[in-house]
Amino acid sequence: MREFSVDNVVALVRALFGLKKASSPLLARIKHMHRLGFPTGHFVGRGHRTSYDAEKLMQLCLAFAFIDAGLTSAHAAEIVDRHWSLIRKGMSVAAGGAQCDLIVSTGSLRELGAPPGDGRNLDTTASLHQIDLPSGGHAHRFTRVVLDLATFLDAFSREVGNTIGIDVVEWSATMEKIASGAELRS
Repeated sequence: MREFSVDNVVALVRALFGLKKASSPLLARIKHMHRLGFPTGHFVGRGHRTSYDAEKLMQLCLAFAFIDAGLTSAHAAEIVDRHWSLIRKGMSVAAGGAQCDLIVSTGSLRELGAPPGDGRNLDTTASLHQIDLPSGGHAHRFTRVVLDLATFLDAFSREVGNTIGIDVVEWSATMEKIASGAELRS
């Protein structure tokens, strides 16, 4: 399984979002998300260097897409973490060439912090072309955030190739495994 360093993440996020500034604020944001427990399975503290598998890299970059749209780090991390299985289904739809939007709406923002399974969280897709992801944010900032998953995945895949140098065929196979939920192995 290929591992990606924090430097890879910084380079990728800077390329995806056209960031020209020094990477220290971006590193601080990544560390903050680690303290929030995101991506799941990463621990804060001293010891081993942080590295990410392809799925964690995708989760982190997707969270940055929501942050770029105006959500806080905590809300973006919760959306991606809590709804990862739905997002993977959306990736499958988008990979098939269909439109797939990830939507966080004002009404759903009030559900931040609701425990999973309490009836207020979406457990299935409303349709294969739209996934509504109830979670958090600041309702006074926006009425809804829509992320075009196909466009994001195209840009993400292109920048993984450009910034990290992964072969397109290798990355396409990795993306299919992530979308299907298959375990990533070398």
